[in-house]
Amino acid sequence: TVADSSGHGRTLNLTEIAGYPGFHTDAAPGSWPYSLLFANTGGEAGALSGIGGGNPSFTMAFWIKWQGAGSQRQWIADMGSAATYQGFHWLVNPSGMTQIGFYGGTNLAYDLSPYVNTWTELLTNYDANTGVLSTYVNGIQVAAAAVSQTPALAHDFLRIGGAPAAEASLNGWIDEVRVWNYSLNPYPPTPTRTATPTQTPIPACGNGFVALPEECDDGN
Repeated sequence: TVADSSGHGRTLNLTEIAGYPGFHTDAAPGSWPYSLLFANTGGEAGALSGIGGGNPSFTMAFWIKWQGAGSQRQWIADMGSAATYQGFHWLVNPSGMTQIGFYGGTNLAYDLSPYVNTWTELLTNYDANTGVLSTYVNGIQVAAAAVSQTPALAHDFLRIGGAPAAEASLNGWIDEVRVWNYSLNPYPPTPTRTATPTQTPIPACGNGFVALPEECDDGN
């Protein structure tokens, strides 16, 4: 059991399997000197997120050090139920593309392949007032979309690293999980972390992000 250093009384309970290594000293920049290594081992951590059910605004941030894709979809975290728009998940597909969004609804995709074996901040923001879901990598917005219907989260229990039986937990480390029960919108110009990111995402051609620099200019 890990105490919540924010003072909000949210404790995190880590469940383990035989041989699961638990805490590691390879950690993201921040005050806590340890991280959790999942590496498809089946362990998971969980705590009430405090954002509430229904249609709440929220922002969640994770530091991850991803070791790369495999044959199965990998789970960073999820909350709520698996019914349409009653839950939310953070996934990485075998292609290396994220699947961040509501069950059965709006999801955001971004290629994490350039960040293999690099500590990376992944932040998701949902603004219930505007209905816009957005994702940031190392403080830069990389994807955004309006939800297709009003969410109704079944509950706000946040499971970190857990995965269904036919899929896998994240192949890598997770650290510095932070939750806000409101929307950080616009995202603050000073990132929420305590260190300068080691890598800035440079989108490839044709990804549609006009506002971001590209490796070449194809008009998209």
